[in-house]
Amino acid sequence: MGGLAGFAAFSLVACSDEKTAAQVFSSNAECQSQAREMNSWWSPEDCTAAFAKAEASHREGAPRYDDKAVCEDQHGGEMCEADAAAVPAGGGSGIFMPLLAGYLIANMMGKSGAPASSPLYPAATGGYKTADGKTAVPVLKGATSVGSSAFRPTPPTIGKAPMTKASIAERGGFGASRTTSGGARAGG
Repeated sequence: MGGLAGFAAFSLVACSDEKTAAQVFSSNAECQSQAREMNSWWSPEDCTAAFAKAEASHREGAPRYDDKAVCEDQHGGEMCEADAAAVPAGGGSGIFMPLLAGYLIANMMGKSGAPASSPLYPAATGGYKTADGKTAVPVLKGATSVGSSAFRPTPPTIGKAPMTKASIAERGGFGASRTTSGGARAGG
């Protein structure tokens, strides 16, 4: 019996998302200003690299919606814009995505040697979330502790079918996931 309990505890630890210290910024300028003013682990150059990575991640993997009203239901009024890369030929409403509100950085050096970063989006319920909706911060300023999964690349959404009101309702909203009939998790 003790072996089973030990195995269960080990399994829970193995599945946990290791916490890491991170900083939240609303802009590259704010990050650079704090890097110059404080004795921090990040430099102005780190800010620029992290912000560029967050912007690229935003362009590739931001949540995308088939209607501005659907986007605003998830991210708040006036918090969505047309996806310039997905405007249909001849105009039309196109695809909508939330505004890039800010970004997280953490001292988890990647291949480039720059800090890890992740874009943040407004949540209609308050605060800000990563593209998958699983990591939330209350404000766009200061130190926080987040799971290392906040810095995993999100699957590209550019060129994919946008979320609809029905698909969002099915999975429970921005950041929610559901269990499919096969038991696999779906979300994003």
